[in-house]
Amino acid sequence: MLFFIPVYFLSRRVAIASIMVVAIIFFLLNTILIQYFKTALVPLGADVYGYSVSDIQLTVGTGGGVKAPVIVSFVGLTVFLIVSLIIIMKKVHVRPFVYLILAPVFVMVMAFNLPPKVARPALGSEYMNDLTLNKANFFVDESYSHFFPVVNEVDIYAEDYLGAPETNNDSLYTLQYVDEGNYPFLHTDQTPDVLSGFINKTDKLPNIVVILVEGLGRAFTNESAELGSFTPFLDSLSRHSLYWENFLSAGGRTFAVLPALLGSLPFGENGFLALGDQMPQHLSLLTLLKYNGYRTAFYYGGNADFDNMNIFFKKNNANAVYDESTFSNQYVKMPLSQNGYTWGFGDKELYRHYFEINNSVLSTQPYLSVILTVSSHFPFLINEQEKYLQSVRDRLEYLNFDDNEKASHLIDANAYASIMFTDDALKAFFDGYSKWDDFDNTIFLITGDHRIPEIPMSTKLDRFHVPFMIYSPLLKRSAKFSSISTHFDVTPTILAFLKSNYNLQLPTYVSWLGTGIDTAKPLLNKHAYALKQSKSEEIDFVMQNYQLHNTTLFRIGANLNIAPEENVQASSLLTTTFNTYKQRNSKFINGAKLVPDSIYDKYVVK
Repeated sequence: MLFFIPVYFLSRRVAIASIMVVAIIFFLLNTILIQYFKTALVPLGADVYGYSVSDIQLTVGTGGGVKAPVIVSFVGLTVFLIVSLIIIMKKVHVRPFVYLILAPVFVMVMAFNLPPKVARPALGSEYMNDLTLNKANFFVDESYSHFFPVVNEVDIYAEDYLGAPETNNDSLYTLQYVDEGNYPFLHTDQTPDVLSGFINKTDKLPNIVVILVEGLGRAFTNESAELGSFTPFLDSLSRHSLYWENFLSAGGRTFAVLPALLGSLPFGENGFLALGDQMPQHLSLLTLLKYNGYRTAFYYGGNADFDNMNIFFKKNNANAVYDESTFSNQYVKMPLSQNGYTWGFGDKELYRHYFEINNSVLSTQPYLSVILTVSSHFPFLINEQEKYLQSVRDRLEYLNFDDNEKASHLIDANAYASIMFTDDALKAFFDGYSKWDDFDNTIFLITGDHRIPEIPMSTKLDRFHVPFMIYSPLLKRSAKFSSISTHFDVTPTILAFLKSNYNLQLPTYVSWLGTGIDTAKPLLNKHAYALKQSKSEEIDFVMQNYQLHNTTLFRIGANLNIAPEENVQASSLLTTTFNTYKQRNSKFINGAKLVPDSIYDKYVVK
């Protein structure tokens, strides 16, 4: 409007043309955003700015791109819009003084009547909330926040300011920091060894195998799964494991899992991996185990350049990275999307490749293997598709779902089929591994990188709710825990166990965000962590039995269901703690180091 008025006085034709261009761009943007939501079931925000062009091309390509009917509809509506505007502008002649009156009115409306953020509906379901959201307004609002971020300062003079939390919780703010100005996250490592009571000690260092399952959420895994369990093998394995039913991923996409689980690292601005070649010196499970004699390797069925995963492992001096470029012609990729793209090799082929590699690289040294799967990634195109679609139908019968529940699940039949395919692949993987000589001395860590977002979610926490289990022939007994822990806690916990039992040489000072996995049986949370749903968003914080989402407080209940709660004291505590974390993260973004050169140079084997 403000642009249109001065242009109108100069040239009515140019003004009309500019209005048409703006309207068409907005209409095109909204069409694309609606199409994206129909595919991903979450609105697109500023996270698009955190991906490289090649990453976006692969994601869009595997997703099938924009369908022909959408293009035809857009062209038709665009033509209709242009013709309508031309007819209207020819027939309606507005005197210039009218625009002079409307201009200040428009400015006043913009200045005083619009909220600073798009108001989000509250309909009881996360999917329904997102469905009714204006997608274009949301994208523009998130983009503005991305390019003009608000720096959160702690207002110590506010009436509800409580100061830094003084609790007995093992939270981020009870850590003993040593030089916060130069190293905002550096502290004395006091992680307790909570695993020795569950895992037998052996004469030699155990092998560690980390299996990160794409999209594996608790909503469809194990007992009390909200959508019913579609992972019969993992359910069975969990009963012979240490199993955490209320575990949280650090992020809502794969970009967060490697730095969080393997390094307990801060997010930075758009996720640690987004730093690319500028990833600063840091310690991790990879570097510290390699320093203590482990061979470290990463196995992935897709392109490890995606999300800078390859760079991350190179920065951590992994011995090897095996991605799709290392598969021979004897392996079969997943089916192509309509655009001729594929994420790479499915889980069964990935595990077969893993066995082939390690049969030829047998070593007497212990190893850390990190495996990231891809079969259960959108668009959920798998080999043996019909077989696993039938498995889904059989599973729905087994779960005794009524007709409405069956119909609801069959809308996402391809997603559930990919989950059951992934579960079958894991069964074959463990069957094969059990025949290896070193199986009895191997510890397996299994979790999801995040919950599949394309299956409608019920709450803001659902996206992060994943299972976590530790399985090993070395286990003294199995156990199930309802206490809350996160991917940030994994590396500190594994290292504490190995140090306690095998005298690993580890640094006194670390920069872990995590304080260790909790082995308490009841539902409770001794941690305080930020969660990052997308690369651009940092609006979720979990502390004690609360989640703060933007400025809305939720109480966390059984099965990590959440309900809004009016609690000024708790809201103030979480807001203050979250802002303190943001200030530390801001120092890191602006160049503060994670660890001193002396520590890094000592423990990182080049």
